[in-house]
Amino acid sequence: METLRATTLNDKVKIQANIDDFKPSTVIDFFNETVENFPSHLALASRDANGKWNFLTYQEYKNRVEKIAKVFIKLGLSERGVVAILAWNCPEWVVAALGAIHAGGVVTAIYTTSSTPACQYIIDSSKTEILIIDNLEQLRKINEIKDDLPHLKHIILLSDININLMENAILNWNQLMKLDTDDTEIEYKRRLNQIVPNECCTIMYTSGTTGFPKGAMLSHDSLIWNIKKCFQAMKRIEVGKEVLISYLPLSHLTAFAADIFQVINMAGTVYFADIKSVLECLQEIQPTVFVAVPRIYEKIQEKVSEKINEFNLIIRKIFSWSQNVISEHYFTPNSSSLKCDFVNHFVIRRIKEALGFQNCKLFFTGSAPMSIETKKFFISLSMPIYEAYGMSESSTVHCLTSHETQIHSFESVGVCLDGTETKIINMDGNGNGEICMRGRHVFMGYLNDIQQTIQTIDDEGWLHTGDIGRIDENGLIFVNGRKKELIITSGGENIPKARIENLVKLECPAISNAFLIGDKRKFLSILLSLKTEIDENLKPKDDLAPEAQKWLTQNSLNFSTLSDILSPKDEKIFKAFQNVIDRVNAQALSNPQRIQKFAILPNDFTIATGELTPTLKVKRHFVLEKYRNIIDGFYL
Repeated sequence: METLRATTLNDKVKIQANIDDFKPSTVIDFFNETVENFPSHLALASRDANGKWNFLTYQEYKNRVEKIAKVFIKLGLSERGVVAILAWNCPEWVVAALGAIHAGGVVTAIYTTSSTPACQYIIDSSKTEILIIDNLEQLRKINEIKDDLPHLKHIILLSDININLMENAILNWNQLMKLDTDDTEIEYKRRLNQIVPNECCTIMYTSGTTGFPKGAMLSHDSLIWNIKKCFQAMKRIEVGKEVLISYLPLSHLTAFAADIFQVINMAGTVYFADIKSVLECLQEIQPTVFVAVPRIYEKIQEKVSEKINEFNLIIRKIFSWSQNVISEHYFTPNSSSLKCDFVNHFVIRRIKEALGFQNCKLFFTGSAPMSIETKKFFISLSMPIYEAYGMSESSTVHCLTSHETQIHSFESVGVCLDGTETKIINMDGNGNGEICMRGRHVFMGYLNDIQQTIQTIDDEGWLHTGDIGRIDENGLIFVNGRKKELIITSGGENIPKARIENLVKLECPAISNAFLIGDKRKFLSILLSLKTEIDENLKPKDDLAPEAQKWLTQNSLNFSTLSDILSPKDEKIFKAFQNVIDRVNAQALSNPQRIQKFAILPNDFTIATGELTPTLKVKRHFVLEKYRNIIDGFYL
């Protein structure tokens, strides 16, 4: 029976409107179409132990997917059974994901940075039958909890680590790929024929900024339809010629959709890189499409700015003039392009080559808002960044910005994809209310959570996002924050924290994170983390980042480390940051929206230290607990 919502893996949902737009498709049909049309095109690239790139063609890719699918069946994966992947990005990751789906199962993913309890929660709630891991660190986590995972049948290790596999009851990936699977051929074909577009193919767990994550179930149709709609909205893409880098965690839907399914859709080549070295890999790989979270673009901006500042005054003035020429032409396309062409050829081209972006045609970002300053900076380098807005529950993208939308407004997230709908409910006097979306990209529901599913998808198929925003007269959508993240002071004032936090960061480039406090409090206060260098383990160092040092120098403060700032009781330090707060308060929409107190934290927020999720979203509950003493001190 087909229903509007689903909460079990055996459920099938009614495909929503626009069925004639793109015919409902399974992941299998979608993959086969590319393999049939581009069998010898390069699909996957990864380095071996010696640093040499190894490639798989689309035909070789498919052969491996079919092989591991049969292996999963041989190992006892049941129909609709779950394969979970707890590993860093690599060809085996995507082969395993597609293999699970081809075997009639469902794939889910766990962030490699997840704690042992978080791993246990996902494996247990999804009833994972086969778990794939890539190193001893993950094995140690699982060994602590495997006796409490009754549904887990097998653990597969991707790497050839020298451990006693039999003693640990671990299977080796490379050995499994050599198994004779002829006896599973009939069952494999039977399962393939049973797979339909309106059943679940993947469970994507939200990153959990407020507690344990929810498992969003995506159907074959919702995922593939969204991929095709995004492709339709993108311009300048050439099928069979695009190159991408996979470095953001595949356990997040943005990377999962882009690095696996959008690459298949465009018959492109994806290179697997380590997030620690992605900026160094750019020159070698030379991507044609680049996807990054805002923080990555900010790091590139800092790198370019730092390099330009090393040159003499004449070179800096030429660079500044070039930026102005490019920006002017972007916002007034009908203006003469002669100066723009000259600047692109003699100035901007060299910067792109130095970064590794000389072949890059499209830049995208998502998962978190990007500052207007960063957007303008990249436009001035002829590298406009297009922003995607969506969520796991909308199969990633619902809105996309473009050149046209950015001319109208930098603050909008663009217009919704063709074939989707957007409405605002419970609007206030300024037209702001909860953003709701509808279309074939809407997810099936939350696994084993009927109540939350009904609250999120209403009886007319509208997905209630929990985001607050508005739609202007041009159809542009603006997101102002999360419904649940509105701060309600003890005086009853509703305050959108995102607006104030972004203003603070805009006023002071030395600030990495601004964390507003005031829920059920008499007044607003804020925690500030400064930009610092990151060590090889992705933990914050004491050394201030160049951008932070530059701002301090401009304010007559000569400090190079965070401890230097925190140790002395220097009135100049307090005054410099108080001036930032004063400038933000001058833009407050009401007196309750003025910040009364602030504190500089002893370290920046990172994934390794627990303040950020793997997609660089702030874990509010974690920060509130970690800095409880400082926060309580504000209100004594």
